[in-house]
Amino acid sequence: MWRRRYFIVIILIAVGLVLYSLAYQFLTPEEEGRLRVEIDGQVFYDDEFNETYDYSQLWGKSIRFSEKLNSSEFASGNVKETVDLMFADLEEVCQYLRDLRVPNVVVGLVELYGNGTYDEVWLKRLHKMGLNDSVCPWSEFGTRLGDYGNGVGCSIARVRPMGLEGGLLIEKLWAGQNIWTLEVGTWYTMDYPPFKAVFTRYP
Repeated sequence: MWRRRYFIVIILIAVGLVLYSLAYQFLTPEEEGRLRVEIDGQVFYDDEFNETYDYSQLWGKSIRFSEKLNSSEFASGNVKETVDLMFADLEEVCQYLRDLRVPNVVVGLVELYGNGTYDEVWLKRLHKMGLNDSVCPWSEFGTRLGDYGNGVGCSIARVRPMGLEGGLLIEKLWAGQNIWTLEVGTWYTMDYPPFKAVFTRYP
């Protein structure tokens, strides 16, 4: 009889621990509404990525997060919507992205990719990754982050089309299809501000 009671007590304790673990995982107030960001499998929260964070340590890392799809970010009709813009400097580009509610980790990487000429940014990336003898790509280099395969993701690229200095191409995607793009100096130059830009929403 005592063995049966002992067994029941053990079962109740085990069930209690499982319920506590689930409640802690899903109902902890400090994590509510915070975007989880996984960097090479290590969990951070997007509000940890601020102006003091060293984004250069993210070169070459796997960066995953899951955003909900927001249908209001697409074009309102059946054709793409394009707006010509002018940014005084790179900080204005970053502020524009913040106004679009782009995750902080993406904004920080955009600033990293846009800070310098095409060749300068490539060399800084190589130095941080310890790849000093790698050949600079002719047309573009960049990174993908988020859930870019099946859900909402972002792409950041430093581009140099047709041998020009080029600029930045930032894309927000849903299952690989464009939601919107921001081309900053893509067909112009990012050597000196102000930067011409084009923002496009897709249907």
